Parts: sequence; C-alpha cells; structure tokens
Amino acid sequence: MTPQELVSLEIIAIALFASLAVFLYNKKTGSREKMKAVQQEINEYQKKLKQAQAEKNEKKVKELLEQSTWVNQKMSEMMGLSMKTLFITAPLYLALVWFVIPAFFNGYIAANLPFSVPVNFTVWEAGSWRNWLGARGVFIYATLVFGLVIEFGLTNVQKLFEKKSHEKKGLESVQ
Repeated sequence: MTPQELVSLEIIAIALFASLAVFLYNKKTGSREKMKAVQQEINEYQKKLKQAQAEKNEKKVKELLEQSTWVNQKMSEMMGLSMKTLFITAPLYLALVWFVIPAFFNGYIAANLPFSVPVNFTVWEAGSWRNWLGARGVFIYATLVFGLVIEFGLTNVQKLFEKKSHEKKGLESVQ
C-alpha cells in the first residue's frame, strides 16, 4: 500500500469515527425517538383534519383548527430537538474540517478520481466539478456517505431486530 493510500484511509477512518460518534450521540440523547413521536402526533392530527375536510364536517374541522396552537408547539418542540443536537455536533464537525484535518493532512491531494465531484456550492458553473479532492473534501464526502449508510443501515437493522423481538414475544405468549 502506498503512503498516499494510507493517508486516504486515515482520513476515511476519521470520517467514519466522526459519523459514528454523531449517530451514537443522537441515539444516547434520545432526541431521534422524541422527534419521531412528535412527528407521529402531528401526522395523526393532519390525517384527522384532512378526513374531516373530506367529509365536509365543519364542526370537526373548526374543532381541529382550534388546536393549531398545539400543532405549532409540537413543531417548535421538534425543531428544538434537532437544533439541540446540531449545537453540539456542528462545532465539533467544523473544528475537524477547518482545523484538525488541514493541520494533520496539509498538502494531501486525492488526484485522478474516476468521477467528478462538486467542490463548491455553485455546481452549475463551469469549473466547479473536479476529479480531485483535498483532505477536507475527502473528509466531507466520506462523512456524508458514512452518515447516510450508518443512519439507514443501523436504523433498518434495529427495526429488523425489534420486529423479530415482537414476533418472538408473540409466539411465546401463544404457547
């Protein structure tokens, strides 16, 4: 393995660790479960409101619309939960991007990638797509990919285990 490949693996390992740390922090604080519960309550309210409107039940619609302050409070609570996590994780992530990665991997370039990636927010302009990345770019893209994989992968695995656990409990109660 070349020194360039080792450095790439080090950056990717740091990105994996950062993504895993954020995921575990979210799980530990429980904000994700609280957000899902609040979201489910709001969805149920919206479903009732939609059904009442479809049935042209004026009394029920008026009654539900009077609860709109409750919905606004729930939406505010949901936003607060996501912001709480963001206020902790964003500064740490930005410190890694702006200070740690450049300090340890100064001058690193991953050149001749088999694909092009956007390197700034003006993706529609000529020259904003390149087939090389610096250390920050590799870190940012790796955390993006690992974050998505961890989020969807581990969440689906957890759902699978919960489903099997419920099925197992159902079988035990039948016996």
